[in-house]
Amino acid sequence: MQSSDKRLYQIALTQVAGVGDIIARKLLQIIGDEEAIFKSNRKSLISTGISSKIADEILNTKVLERAEKELNFVEKNKISTYFISDKDYPHRLKDCSDAPILLYFKGNVNFNAEKVISIVGTRKSTSYGNSFCDSFLKDISSIFPDTLIVSGLAYGIDIQTHQSALKYNLPTVGVLTY
Repeated sequence: MQSSDKRLYQIALTQVAGVGDIIARKLLQIIGDEEAIFKSNRKSLISTGISSKIADEILNTKVLERAEKELNFVEKNKISTYFISDKDYPHRLKDCSDAPILLYFKGNVNFNAEKVISIVGTRKSTSYGNSFCDSFLKDISSIFPDTLIVSGLAYGIDIQTHQSALKYNLPTVGVLTY
């Protein structure tokens, strides 16, 4: 399988058994880029300090096959991605040693907004908690109207956060993890 689309190799790197974000960044630093990782031989991969088992996982053709299916899904659903080396990757995350190497997103968002507030809370929020969250975001919107609001997409305070952000015209991002 040959592809000139770097996203194939970026997605594949996230799907290798035993390779998380920290090991992926180490491989990128040593080998150079995501495509080169998958075009390396077993000996070169092991020389980076990873185990032979992980090297074998990287060289397993099924990884690229799974990545190709995901890339097709991404394209079909008009999902955008930022890889850790992309200039628009959130600069606040780049300094975190365990930052995700690949982000998927839909919509228009400035991940590098000057002001960002993350709100997370209970899934069983009280009316007081919901009211406080709404009031807090109303105040933020009047003082700093371009503040990016980030939360999960769980029930409770997370949902209240997004609803209030939309109500007060604040940009909002819902974070999904797996």
